Amino acid sequence: MTEFLEFLGLPRDADEEAATIALTALLTSAVRDEKPSVSLEEIHHKVATLNGSQYIDALHALPLLLEHPDPKARDLVGIIGECSSAKEALIAAQEYLERLTRDFQRDSNDEDDEEQEKRPRVDALVTTIDLYTSGP
Repeated sequence: MTEFLEFLGLPRDADEEAATIALTALLTSAVRDEKPSVSLEEIHHKVATLNGSQYIDALHALPLLLEHPDPKARDLVGIIGECSSAKEALIAAQEYLERLTRDFQRDSNDEDDEEQEKRPRVDALVTTIDLYTSGP
């Protein structure tokens, strides 16, 4: 546990909430920043090898990861499905599916969208379905 806290840049006596907030910030940066300080690959490696899954906040992490094209994002979604609270993962997936449904409905009204723009959402939908079928 202390190694994972060190990875997050936290003191050894940091509590679970601080670790969860720090991991969420790293995930957000890895997904949204052009040049993040820590890559999704490194986050995935540390979460998988240092028992960091207990600090993943599914409600915040899942929407970030589902739309990201990096294969390590999909791997982290798998960790969420296996290790996170089933209730939180289900709520996050349901909220994401509702947003995705609205996006698809809006797109069906806009005939000029290119197929490439829709592809990431289809991939995210498939990953969400995988989460439902492989959950805890």
